[in-house]
Amino acid sequence: METRHTNSNQKPVMHESYLRHRRQSTWQIFLPIIIGSVLVLVAAVLVFLPVVGVSTGVNSSQYADTSLIWLILPVLFLAVLIAFLMIGLIIVIAKALQTIPGYTRIGQDYAKLISSTVQYWSGRFVSPIITFKSRLASFRRIFNSFSRGQEE
Repeated sequence: METRHTNSNQKPVMHESYLRHRRQSTWQIFLPIIIGSVLVLVAAVLVFLPVVGVSTGVNSSQYADTSLIWLILPVLFLAVLIAFLMIGLIIVIAKALQTIPGYTRIGQDYAKLISSTVQYWSGRFVSPIITFKSRLASFRRIFNSFSRGQEE
């Protein structure tokens, strides 16, 4: 078995797509995370300052009201999203209810055609057997009536 060893001293080739990915990951991933973290830290400091006794000029009830708004907004967004989804489903169902009866009529017509075809061909295949068995039964009945008549 042959084992290949790669030279670990070689530098990887820096393709343009890789370099573009590194720039994009900096601007699209790391920078928003850093900005969001700084904003959260600023908000935490602003909330903590009145507790320490530093006057920020903002009443603490305003913080409570603001936090309540931020708690209600996701639920409100979800409720609006569900409302739009329901409106869309109502519209789709209304369109389907307008379209479906025509197609169900076509389906019923095909079902009746298939049913009548099956009844026709089953009658064609079974009628000779039924005719044969009925004639056989009538001959037996006639034969039995003759045989009983002679016994009496």
